[in-house]
Amino acid sequence: MTNYEIAASQQNAQEAKNRPDHALFIGYAPLEQPRIAVAVRIANGYGSSNATAVGRSIFNYYFVLESQENIVTGEASQADNTRTD
Repeated sequence: MTNYEIAASQQNAQEAKNRPDHALFIGYAPLEQPRIAVAVRIANGYGSSNATAVGRSIFNYYFVLESQENIVTGEASQADNTRTD
């Protein structure tokens, strides 16, 4: 598979004003005849874009669009640590 369409939703969930929001992403792919569903929750993950990036990597790995070596680097990626409130 060289390309795929997904159905997805991303949200932030606020627990407390003095902590970063939780980052949420839920999706499935391909859009027609789904084969995989993904749910990502990053506690205090700031924005949903961080959970979406994890979800994208999972889909890319599953559909062999990106190698495991490029996805799992052993280092944290740069997080978007902005609040949305």
